[in-house]
Order: sequence, then C-alpha cells, then structure tokens
Amino acid sequence: MPLATPVFHMEDLELGPANVYWGDPAGVGVDAERFLGTMGDDLAMTMSTTTSPLTGAQFGDIPLNKVITGGSFTFTIPFKEINLDNIAMAFGNSIRYTGAGTGGVLFAPQVGKDLRALAKPLRIVKLTGVAGAESTALEDTFIFYLVSPTDADVTLTFAPTEQRVLSGTFEAWPDGTKTSNPWGYCGEVPV
Repeated sequence: MPLATPVFHMEDLELGPANVYWGDPAGVGVDAERFLGTMGDDLAMTMSTTTSPLTGAQFGDIPLNKVITGGSFTFTIPFKEINLDNIAMAFGNSIRYTGAGTGGVLFAPQVGKDLRALAKPLRIVKLTGVAGAESTALEDTFIFYLVSPTDADVTLTFAPTEQRVLSGTFEAWPDGTKTSNPWGYCGEVPV
C-alpha cells in the first residue's frame, strides 16, 4: 500500500481570535445578547466524550469495544474587560445587585443555586484577517443553546506588568426542547 501524500489545504490554516456573545439575540433586558469581547489568547472550547468499556470474560478487563455514555462542552472565557457584570457572570457564587450608583457583586455561598437556570445562548464567531471583521462562513460560528457558569475556579490576576484577566469556566447544557437534545452546532442551522 503506498504511503499517503500530505496535502495541505492552506485555506484551512488560520489564526483563532473570535468575538464572543452571551444571551438571546432576540432577548430584552437581562436576557438580551451581550458582547463579551474579542478574545484570542486563552479562549477555549473543550469537547469531551465519556465512554464505558465493553469486556468479555475470556479477555479480562481488556476492552473489546466502547460505548458513549455521556459528554460535555466547557468554555474558558478570559474576560479582559473587568467590570461588575463580567465578575458576577464568571462566578456562580455571586449575586449582582443594583444600588444608587453602579451597584456591586456580593460574594456569598449560593448552596442550592440552579446553575442551569442561569443559562443563556453562547455564540462564538471567528474573526477574519480583514480589519477584525466577523467571518460570514457558517463553519466559523459556534452556537450553543444553554450555557452557564460552572463548578470551576475563577481566576482574576493582579500583576504589575500584565493586563488583568478574569478567567471563567462555563458549561453547555443539552437543550431538551429540541430533537436529539443538542448542546449546540456550527454550520447550517439543524433541521
């Protein structure tokens, strides 16, 4: 059998900065879509699949096959704009409150808080090399139906020589109102 010849599709090689939006594009008030920022370094989407091995007695614990038993999507969002809304959004054990001025964020135990109830759509759109314009290619936009902060450490850096970054972790939830309970999609809108 001949060796495969490497073929590079130069159009598929790219840098990865993206604009990130959270909320419903048709929403109003607290449900309205909010621009979270243009992010490059450290913006990450992690797709995980969990499996269980299928074994046979004559092979001991050697897997003969595996079946999918679950999965998840998590997002690391590095907020470079440090403001009260972003701080409250990134940390599940917080309450954003209003006051006479800008209000604040109360950090307090939120035992029993329903994180899925905080979920909103998340949209990540790749930027092109043309003056930071958003790509119009369908495969360059990822849309997730329900995303909320999750159980993770939130880091806010304080350094004298580097920009402060608030790094939060978010999780996508399956949307039970849609066929096949999807987390989200990229490409054409699923039918």
